[in-house]
Parts: sequence; C-alpha cells; structure tokens
Amino acid sequence: MDIQKKINENAQMMVFKWLSIPLSILVVLVAGASYNLFAYFQQIGAIVGYGKDTMTAIKYTVLFGYYLGLLPGLIVKFASPMIAYTMAAIMALFAFVGLGWIAENETGSTAEWIIMMILLFIGAMSGAVATVASIVTAVKNFPKQSAWLIVVILIAYYKIAPYFEFSTRSAFFSEASLLWYFAGYGLFMFVVFMAAAFLVKEVTIDKMVAAAAAQFDGPGLLLFVLLEALCLGAFYVVALVYEQWLYGAIIFYVFALLNFLMLGVTTKLIIDQVKSGKISLTAKVDEHNDKSFVSMLGEPKYICLLLATFLVVGVCQTYNFNIFQIAFSYQKQGQVDHIVDTFWISEMGARFGGGLLAYLLRNQINGYLFAVAAAITGAVGFGISLLGEPVGASFIFTSCILVAVAMGMFWTICPQIVMDDAGPKNFGLNWGLIVFLNVCGITLFGELFDWVYEKQGDGTDKCPGQTCIFVQFIVFGILCIFAAILCFIAYTKDQPAGEEPKPKKAKKDDRSKSKEKANKGGSKSSGKDKSKSSAKDKGKSTDKKSAGKEKSTDKKKSAGKEKSTDKKK
Repeated sequence: MDIQKKINENAQMMVFKWLSIPLSILVVLVAGASYNLFAYFQQIGAIVGYGKDTMTAIKYTVLFGYYLGLLPGLIVKFASPMIAYTMAAIMALFAFVGLGWIAENETGSTAEWIIMMILLFIGAMSGAVATVASIVTAVKNFPKQSAWLIVVILIAYYKIAPYFEFSTRSAFFSEASLLWYFAGYGLFMFVVFMAAAFLVKEVTIDKMVAAAAAQFDGPGLLLFVLLEALCLGAFYVVALVYEQWLYGAIIFYVFALLNFLMLGVTTKLIIDQVKSGKISLTAKVDEHNDKSFVSMLGEPKYICLLLATFLVVGVCQTYNFNIFQIAFSYQKQGQVDHIVDTFWISEMGARFGGGLLAYLLRNQINGYLFAVAAAITGAVGFGISLLGEPVGASFIFTSCILVAVAMGMFWTICPQIVMDDAGPKNFGLNWGLIVFLNVCGITLFGELFDWVYEKQGDGTDKCPGQTCIFVQFIVFGILCIFAAILCFIAYTKDQPAGEEPKPKKAKKDDRSKSKEKANKGGSKSSGKDKSKSSAKDKGKSTDKKSAGKEKSTDKKKSAGKEKSTDKKK
C-alpha cells in the first residue's frame, strides 16, 4: 500500500518529466527563427545598398548571438527554467517587433544601424537561451544513460530548426509585410517560450519510483527518435529536394503534434507498468556526474576537445558557407543546389545517425574515438576535394559528404561527451564554451578563406580555377589531422568505455570497517592485532588491552570481542 501511495504521489512528476521532451522539441524548432535573422537582413541590406563590411557584420552579429553559448549557459545555470524561458520570451518579442519596424522603415541612418545590430544580437540570443534551457532541463530529468539519446534528439532538431520558420513563412505568409510578419512571429515565440516557462520543470521523483520508471526511459525515448527520423526524411524529400514548402510546413506541425500524442501514450504505459507491481523497484538509477565549469577547464581532455571542435567545426562550416565559391572555382555552378542539399543531409545524417550509433555503442567505444574518426573523415574530405578538377564532379560531392559528416559528428559527439563527463548541472557552460569556440572558428577560418580566395582571384567573390581554394583546403585538411591527434590525446586521458573512474584511496578509518581491509591496513594495524593476541595468550595486564582498544574504532571493538569469545569457547 505504501508503494502504491508513492507511485500515485509521483505520477504527476513523471508526466512533467516526459512533457519536457516534446515541449523542448517545439521550443528548439521555434527558436530557429533567431538564426534566420541574418539572412533576412542581408536581403534587406542588398536592397538598401549596404556595403560588404556591413553585410559581414550582420552575419556575425547574429551568429555570435545564436551560438554565443557562454552567456545563455550562465543564465540557465543560475536561473530556474521559468526565469530563463521568460527572459527568452521577452527578448524575442522585443527584438522581433523592433526589427519588423526597421525592416519596413529602413532609412540607412547611423543610429538606425546601431539599433538594428543591437536588436539582431538580442533576437539571436533569445533563441540561444531558450535552446540551452530546453536541452539542460530535459537532460536533468532523466538518468545519465538517457542523456545521450536526449542530446541526439534535440541537437538534430537544432540543425533543422531554421527551416521551421522559413517553411512557415514560405507556405502561409510569403506576401505579408515584414513589419507584421516579424511582430507576429515574435508574439508566437513569446507564447511558446512562456508555455515552456510554466510547463518545463526540473522534477524530483522518489528514488524507488524513479528506479522503476528508468527501465522504460530508453525505449520511450527511442519512440521519439523514430518520429524524428520520419520527420527529417519526409521534410528533406518534400521541402529541400522538391521545394514544396507548404507540405514541408505541414510536416513540421503534424510531427510536433505527434510528439505530444506520443507523450500521452508513453507516460500512460509507464505509469501503468510501474503500478502493476511487476516491475522491480530496487533497480539502480545511473546518477549523473557533477563537475563544475572551472574543474572542467582543468581537465586536459576537455581542453583538447575544445581545440578540436574549434578546428573541425570552424573549417567544415566554412566549406558549407562557401559552397557557391567552391562550385564556381570548379566551374560547377549548375550543381550548387545539389551540393547544398547533399551537404545538409550528410551533416544531418551524422548528427542524428552518428549520435545514435555513439549512444548504442557507448559501453564498447569511447566517445573520444568517434571524435577522432570524425576529424580524420574531415581531413580525407578536404584531400579528396583537391581532386575535383582533374577527376570530376563526383569527387566534389564525395568531399562534400565527408566534410559534412565530420562537422555533424562533432556537433553531436561533443555535447554527449561533455554531458557524460560533467553532468547536466553545468552543461550550459561546459557545452556553451564549445558552441562559442565553434562560432569563433567559423569566423576565423571564414575570413581566412575569403582573404585567400580574393588574393587568388580579381578581388571579387568569383574566382575560377582550383588555385582559388587549393591553399585553404590544404590548410583545412592539416588542421583536421591535428584535431584528430588532439582527440586521441583526450582519449588517452579518459576512462575506458563503460567504466567508471576508479574510486579514491580509502581513509584509514574506512579501511578498518571490514575484516579484509583491516588485515591489509599496514604495519600499524597489524602491530595492534599482534599486541592484542599476545596480551591475551600471555595473560598480560588489562591496562594494555584497554589502551589498545581505545585506539581502535567501534567496529574493531565489536570484532575483537567476537574473536575473543570464539577463542575462549
């Protein structure tokens, strides 16, 4: 009866635990509009006549706001999910309404430009705060092993999120003015984020009930993985390949609804199974680690991972951003759309499929080895790209796939590793630094690519011939090899897959708690035992016995008395 009472008392918390999955998915998708801000305002800039430097400033302002990582991580660490989501909601509404007004009333004044840049950063940051809050809260509600799957689910949606807003506009609001569209979408973001503020919670469930329910976490999350695979595949074919944005938008909304329906089915089945009494209530829950941001900065393996992701994501995303220039250099301008689609599906496949594979093999293959393989894949991709001109277009597509796979794997495996090593409490900061270094790498290597490209050409963004990208790809390939070495060094500093860190050496008082440990306790302890035995056999004074007993622990007293009684008998 007492067990049933506990289950009933924790049933509501179990519902909130699982509610964090579909609602976090919706938040991440809606927040993707923040990333699209730079595309909108670069188009506006082209109409108004912004110079190249201004267009670049718009791009990196949004990218740094969306991928800053550290500031959202700090907010999520010290604020409750309710406060974090509320901040994101207010920031989104304020920024999008203001940007809508600027988009319709652009005059080109300096003051207006400054306000626009501030609002772009705030709007991009709102998406970052909401996304980090969603991932961190969802992971905290589940045991350690389930965290890998949650990262796979949300990081894959993180990639496709910008298309949620784009397909919505293309399907339903293509003729609407940017003033009203931005204001309306800002209000939509406000409503969704505020709903999350009240419904996405960090739950505390009784350990006995949590242990029973944890047996269903993996299968339950795999159902959400299956829905995501269907959603991603359908959207890619319908929207990206055939450009049917209306159907693409419908796919998003249908699968968002299916996620909530899956929530109802999953929680009902789990609660019924736990209540049935057929499930063990004594199973062990795999607890998260808990390492601070500062302690992680002192970990050599974490430093190596930071440098590796800076290099790999930086150079691979630079390839992605410059696909048009690369295709032009190989005289394959007509293949640009196909190359872009190939890169997208390859990266998404690596994020989703590679992350899922890492989860399934987490006890057999160390996560750092997946990072090593990804970095080597990137190096091979850049090497093969150099054969595009003499061999043919097929090598351009091959290199595109390999580079995309390398980047996709790093986007997924890095948060999985950090979550596994440090736990969710400081995940916002630990992963936030990785995301921040990613955008730093994108900026640095993007500028390097453009500088060399212009030097090799006539100073424009069109440079024919392999020489235009030859130097960059050689450098990028070498950097990927260096990243692979860093990841292997990190692997040597990590525990083997499936093993926990060795416990620290026990203190003397702890060793005395068991007979076996007491026998290994060293000469001091051995001397005491011999003294007691000698005192007993030779009939020495009780003063010595008393002195020896005072030095020992309570458990030794008890053990000594039992030994003495046995020998006397």
